[in-house]
Amino acid sequence: FVVSVPVVRESTATGAADPIGGQVVKATGWHRNGTRGTEAQEKEFQTYFKTSTAQYNYPRIVEFRGELPRTISGKIRRVELKG
Repeated sequence: FVVSVPVVRESTATGAADPIGGQVVKATGWHRNGTRGTEAQEKEFQTYFKTSTAQYNYPRIVEFRGELPRTISGKIRRVELKG
């Protein structure tokens, strides 16, 4: 999904195991600079989703990557991002 956060080029959502709730939403973003991102940028990413989606739907875990893994056809390989 495309977001309006300046440091994020592209992102995707997957599920991540949570001992209390079963699963939580995990967002993985492709950082514009190709870096891991800072804690402040992760908070900005979460805040964006808190204001634009339902309260239960915002990502509890945020991870930045230099690039998102892709298939030969160009789709994001979300199976590699789960965890």
